[in-house]
Amino acid sequence: NLASTINDVINMAMTRKGDKNIEIIVRVDPTIPKGLIGDELRIRQIIINLLTNAIKFTNKGCVVLKISQTKQDYGINLNVSIKDTGIGISDENIEKLYEGCIN
Repeated sequence: NLASTINDVINMAMTRKGDKNIEIIVRVDPTIPKGLIGDELRIRQIIINLLTNAIKFTNKGCVVLKISQTKQDYGINLNVSIKDTGIGISDENIEKLYEGCIN
């Protein structure tokens, strides 16, 4: 049940946010089926990691969690994205993210 998973994740994120003056906005595609078959624990962990990292580096403004779907022959893929008004990643560190990815 994706709605239940998202609700649990948001409750954890609100605790992590504490007294920071940030808004957590959730946008979920309403056409995503209510019951999905997949690894709920991994999906939950991925969303928690993305949200907590965004909250950690955002002191004011907002964090937006967006969940959409891409339909495939075998079912759907969930697309999870985070946008925030945090400090971002320095150019130097962005380059480090991609070291070794290009042959």
